[in-house]
Amino acid sequence: NSPSTKNKQQSEEGERKPSPQRPRTSQGHKEQQRKKEKEMAVRTEKKLPVLPMEVLDDISCRFFNTIPTEELEEDSHIGSQIEMAHWFYLDHTLKRDPTLPRLGISVFSRVLSRHCPILKHSEFGSNFVTIWNEYKRKIPVCGAILVNPTYEKIILVQSMDSKSPWTFPRGKKNRNE
Repeated sequence: NSPSTKNKQQSEEGERKPSPQRPRTSQGHKEQQRKKEKEMAVRTEKKLPVLPMEVLDDISCRFFNTIPTEELEEDSHIGSQIEMAHWFYLDHTLKRDPTLPRLGISVFSRVLSRHCPILKHSEFGSNFVTIWNEYKRKIPVCGAILVNPTYEKIILVQSMDSKSPWTFPRGKKNRNE
């Protein structure tokens, strides 16, 4: 049997013929990667929890409808608004209605981006955590050591959603701070 006859016999028996290998270009590889990411985002979007419309409207009004137009063009400002909206959701909204799901910032940003017109066209919807963490690593952090007048007690803080160690209070510097 010749090689072509062998391939014909294999395909008739239901086995797959080997496909010719194409050299990968970095552009083609990037396009494939983007396509996979979009497919994953679509699959993930279907599994997102549903929050009541009044909760989403409240958060949108408080944090996004009041942003000046020039600041909407800055990803850093949109990211900080998403982060503050998430904190508000955890600290206030869940206290008012404990039956709501406790969402991490990644899921929260995707749920919010489906609802909020300002965020619908932003890259932050599906890639928020990656983009935001890259940005935050570049911002200087300031902290404080707070002690009582007798120097017997200090204030320490711990992140809500992680098992991180206790640390002194600190935070990112805001613009003009």
